[in-house]
Amino acid sequence: MLKFTVLVENEISSPLLKNEHALSLYIEVNGLRILLDAGCSSSFMENANSLGIDLKELDYLFLSHGHYDHGNGFVKLLKENETYKVISSANIFKQYYSNSNGKLHYIGLNSKLATFRDRFISIAPLIKDIDEDSGIDVKQVGCDKKLDDNNDCLEIKGYIEITKDIIFVPNPKDFKGQDIGKKNGLFVLKNEEAIKAKSLSDVNTSQITDDMLDYDDFSHEGSLIIKDDNSLIVFNSCSHYGVVNIINHIKSLDIFKEYPIKAYVGGLHLKGMDVETNEYIHSECEIKELAKYFTENKIKVYTGHCTGDRAYEILGSQMAKDNLYRLETGIQFNI
Repeated sequence: MLKFTVLVENEISSPLLKNEHALSLYIEVNGLRILLDAGCSSSFMENANSLGIDLKELDYLFLSHGHYDHGNGFVKLLKENETYKVISSANIFKQYYSNSNGKLHYIGLNSKLATFRDRFISIAPLIKDIDEDSGIDVKQVGCDKKLDDNNDCLEIKGYIEITKDIIFVPNPKDFKGQDIGKKNGLFVLKNEEAIKAKSLSDVNTSQITDDMLDYDDFSHEGSLIIKDDNSLIVFNSCSHYGVVNIINHIKSLDIFKEYPIKAYVGGLHLKGMDVETNEYIHSECEIKELAKYFTENKIKVYTGHCTGDRAYEILGSQMAKDNLYRLETGIQFNI
């Protein structure tokens, strides 16, 4: 059985704990202690102490993607624990921005974390070239990455086996991801020189040119997959690439084809507004279809953070109570 504790999230289950717009999960499985994400401050460490969880005895650490509310808390943890290394997708240290009310604001990692760059083990994604007319993958290229021997990892293309039951899978790099980035108003810095004379926080999105920014394709995001009782538990902290896209990519890999997914844990990124229409990106009908997808595939969902109250209520109206659980700081779940 797998057990996980929410070390920090937007909401709290007790006034004795701290909350923030962030996510950090402590996972226990097969005698191993795993940290997925570290929130945006040291609050997850303070909460762990209050909950009696020792973060000095971790076996594996993962960062789901390169946004501040998941990675900045690693600054203090890595400073205090000099042997720790963090497994992540490639490109987490690029500069990421969000469009808010026509202005850009920085949502990437704290520059202080870059001083620990040598403590991160990055796994490159599959690169998928898509035939735009047919939507068919015409090429897949996996990039190799040799991991530090101390992490006991096996070198695999497109994913990495930490143990036979713990696998990290970066999202693929493709046009589909960029389309999602465009709709959500999420960017990655392309050319620092092109906008060096300006403060990005003062740049109106209408002033953005092709040589400044690219739409984020979310290939810096990845899923932690844990095999349990001949099924899979998927942890993806924000699901920017889209839940169904993420699951389809995981199931396309030979290593996972024979295993059903029994649980999905993390934010579902369903509360965003379309930057052009100022309407919800995900309609009520679309969220109901997602609930149907979870139900038909017998997937239990543990979610919060970037899912949003509206989407959670819609999901709750369509799913059985024992198939949908809300993440809150301090709550422990057994799967």
